Amino acid sequence: MNKSNNDKCKLQKIVELDYLRGISALAVISIHVLGFYSRIEGESTLKIVISYLAKFAIFAVPCFVFISGLVLYKNYFTVNVCSFFKQRFSKILPMYIIFSFFYIILLASFNYSQG
Repeated sequence: MNKSNNDKCKLQKIVELDYLRGISALAVISIHVLGFYSRIEGESTLKIVISYLAKFAIFAVPCFVFISGLVLYKNYFTVNVCSFFKQRFSKILPMYIIFSFFYIILLASFNYSQG
């Protein structure tokens, strides 16, 4: 496979993955919403239905992991391992450090106001 075919394959979007992401996102939202209603006291038909819906929506997290792996493979299958990790860390690490800093400040201010 030459370089131009490689670039075409890399840039070609799989529309079905967007549909799968959308369905999975709705399933994750439903898990969180249904978690609130699962605390209904006693046994009722509503609680049983909510329990089954939550169990059905549990596919969402493995689906996101699968989609992420597939997209990473599709976009980086010609890149060597060192280059891949360098690219990924250069995108992820700065944001991780920034949000960790803000979290530490927030946590420290919350503990300061509590004690």
